[in-house]
Amino acid sequence: MVYKVLCSIAVLWSAAGAQTVEIALPEGDAAALYAVIEQEITLSIRADLAGVGGVSGLVFHLAVPAGSFAYEAPTPFRQGALFAGATEFSNDALRGEKAIGGPPGMDVLSYALVTGPAGQRGRTGRGEVARLVLRPLRTGAVPIAFVQSPAYPGNVVLDDGIGERSFQHMRGIELFVGASGKPAIGDTWAALKLQFQ
Repeated sequence: MVYKVLCSIAVLWSAAGAQTVEIALPEGDAAALYAVIEQEITLSIRADLAGVGGVSGLVFHLAVPAGSFAYEAPTPFRQGALFAGATEFSNDALRGEKAIGGPPGMDVLSYALVTGPAGQRGRTGRGEVARLVLRPLRTGAVPIAFVQSPAYPGNVVLDDGIGERSFQHMRGIELFVGASGKPAIGDTWAALKLQFQ
């Protein structure tokens, strides 16, 4: 059975131009979910670009503990509808020592795309940026966090195709991976709710 969990990346712009990116459950009230070892989980990376003049691309990097997941080879992300037809510049899983400059003991999943030089290159609205399919390899709590550093920036690419702005806030999630279909008792609200389903 394939567990599909839609998580969203919301890009919110204030009048000052501050951006926010996050992964959250669709209900928005929990930042944790349950998975079963060796069963696929599909995460939907979604963007909300409402109120933005135009964005021609995105770049983001996710950090996960090394050895926690198997990723689709050779590219872990599948392009979503919001930037359909865009050119992918990065779609890689950098494992362990290959993630130079990344957080110690973590794999870094990189994704970057930009739309072409057409007249309608700027995208606005809401939609799916990418999908990420993971297969858990170990049990326990496994965080998935955004990386924001000079080596691994998190940016929106402006509609000129050149200018970029950093995301101002990034919020990750935590998966609880169990050996069976019953969730282990966790100390989060999401884990408690799952016990009574």
